Amino acid sequence: MKLEGNGITTGASPTVQHPSDLAKLVHSYLVNGFPRMHQEKNGLPNLQVVTQFFEVLFHLSLQAEEGRQITCSAAFMSPIETAKSHRSRKLQANVARSRRIQFPKPLPCDTRTLRKLAQAVDPTYAAIGVHAMGADLRVWGIVDQLPLNLERFTRWESTRGAFAPGIFYSQITGIGEITVYMRDRVVAILRQNRLISREYDALWKGPLSDSLSRYVARFQSEVKRDVGDVLYQNAGKWFEGTDELWRCAEDFGEELKNEWLGALCRVLLQIRDYRHGGALLICPKRATADLSIKYPMAYKGVSNSLKAYAGTHIRQQFIETEARQGRLHEIKFKGKPIAKMGYFITPDERENIFMQGISLLDHDVLYRSWHYLALSTGALGSLAGAVGLVASLSRVDGALLLQNGLDVAGFGVEIRTKTDVKQISVAQDEYATKLVAADPRAFGTRHRSMMRYCQAHPSAVGIVVSQDGDIRAITTVKSELVMWEQLQLRAGTLDEDMFPPEVRNRHPRAQN
Repeated sequence: MKLEGNGITTGASPTVQHPSDLAKLVHSYLVNGFPRMHQEKNGLPNLQVVTQFFEVLFHLSLQAEEGRQITCSAAFMSPIETAKSHRSRKLQANVARSRRIQFPKPLPCDTRTLRKLAQAVDPTYAAIGVHAMGADLRVWGIVDQLPLNLERFTRWESTRGAFAPGIFYSQITGIGEITVYMRDRVVAILRQNRLISREYDALWKGPLSDSLSRYVARFQSEVKRDVGDVLYQNAGKWFEGTDELWRCAEDFGEELKNEWLGALCRVLLQIRDYRHGGALLICPKRATADLSIKYPMAYKGVSNSLKAYAGTHIRQQFIETEARQGRLHEIKFKGKPIAKMGYFITPDERENIFMQGISLLDHDVLYRSWHYLALSTGALGSLAGAVGLVASLSRVDGALLLQNGLDVAGFGVEIRTKTDVKQISVAQDEYATKLVAADPRAFGTRHRSMMRYCQAHPSAVGIVVSQDGDIRAITTVKSELVMWEQLQLRAGTLDEDMFPPEVRNRHPRAQN
């Protein structure tokens, strides 16, 4: 066996994959597995049109404009709005809905056209609308709002779901790199000559997840201590006697797990965006003797912001649910009321004079709900800043040391573990039930030093981000050093909920 590039191959040279391979994968998903309810009335594009679309994007990704790489977002969708059949609800506010802005005349979808449009249409905020018109591929206009909302949701920056309209949505995310979304999920990435699909969900299940579970459990227990057993453990009981009875067995444990792992994913995604490369070393105890910390620091901004958000969110959700069930009058708080007269500071920090003249001493529960909403919104803003700071520390050469989960203990860390690693096993699934032996010498210095440390300290978890965007996690599983490649970091619909088993089995994980 020989390790080539990102994956394990049995031949002398790795498999080279092209935009046509990405087109075949996406088209197969569309034809065989994409839920019919999300298909547009005009039908699905044929393979030739999909291939043309990805070839144009790929060639565009290799070009530059005034010395800067060209970036672009493109939505494959009809320019015609599909009529909604559901009944409209009163007071339903649809802010931030994507809109389709058509050009007077469709433009040819080629590299020359997209190169010009990409300079005008910032891919952060809008996408170029593309559709098949007969046998030709045409640019029909612009779709606003789509990239911003979808990116914020999939990067764990927003709890509000966002689905990509149309058939599929693509972004140029690097030189020779195209990322493809369906609904709210990244389904494929063509990274130079490697096709990556169905990334490993190892942070949420399997032995890698188990290695992180001690930090998740600590976070859960701290939040539970803050809000109390009634709000935390009995959350499901809020729904007794309602049409949501199925939620009565729930507590906030799973939601908090997602929040903690989501914060870790946000850090890793931002590190990848720098294209500098970096490494995270997560340890349960103080720094060991084989770590030399160039820049020691104690920073708990991420964990403190997470706890602040979780506590206020749970309290606000409790009040809101009780109000929906007509039990608002039954809520009693210990201590004096916190309501104030005159004004209320809204989540966006404006004073709401609507509250003037109202004696909030008689509406303490309602005031608390608004108060908790404002605090939770502020905590989310604080979390964003903390995540950004932690990710930026990775730009200094050396590892970023995290202790007790997400608390920074230092950066610019040099790993001085001397014992060489003879062999590492590369996991072929989340549970590491299928392993392939690999030679550590096939990896770079950053990977090998992380392997040595994780072998010497079995409780440690090392995560290495390569300059080209690959992310690998390393830890010890039953005395065997195991590495996962291509971690699933983005939020979105699970594979098993999006595609039937026969479709998933038809497309084995592509990581050549």
